[in-house]
Amino acid sequence: MFPAWPAGPWQTSERRRLQVGVTLAVVMLAVAWWGADAESETQDQLVFGVVGVLAVGVVAVTVLGWLTYGRRAVGLRMQMLLGQSEMVETPTSTVHAMVSVADTARFHLADCVMVVGKPVETRGRESHEAMGLVGCQMCGTADA
Repeated sequence: MFPAWPAGPWQTSERRRLQVGVTLAVVMLAVAWWGADAESETQDQLVFGVVGVLAVGVVAVTVLGWLTYGRRAVGLRMQMLLGQSEMVETPTSTVHAMVSVADTARFHLADCVMVVGKPVETRGRESHEAMGLVGCQMCGTADA
C-alpha cells in the first residue's frame, strides 16, 4: 500500500519519553488538586501547591526536551539533504582591499557577493580608477 513515513523527526523512544513525562505531570496535578481540595487550612494546602508547581516544571522540561530533539533532528536531516554549505573565509587583511575581475567595468570590496569565487586582481582604489573602472553599487565602493 503506502510507504511507511516517519511520524515527524522524533523516534519512538522520544515520543514515549514525551508520553511518560506528560502523563506523570497530569497525575501530579491531579494529586495536587485532590490533596489541596481535601485540606481546609492554607498551610496544609501548601504542600500540594508545591506538587502542582513541580508538575508544571516536569511538563515544561519534557516538552522543551522533545522540541529540542526534534529541532536537532530536522537540522541534521537538512544538512544531509542539502549538504553542508562551505563558507569561504576572507582574510581580515583583504576585507577592505579593492578587487576586480578581468574584462569587467567595476571594482569591488574583496568580500562583495559579485566577485566571490571568481578570479580577482587586487589593487588599490586609485589603480582601479586609473584603469577606468568604477566602483560597485552593491558593495558600496561607488559611494566612497
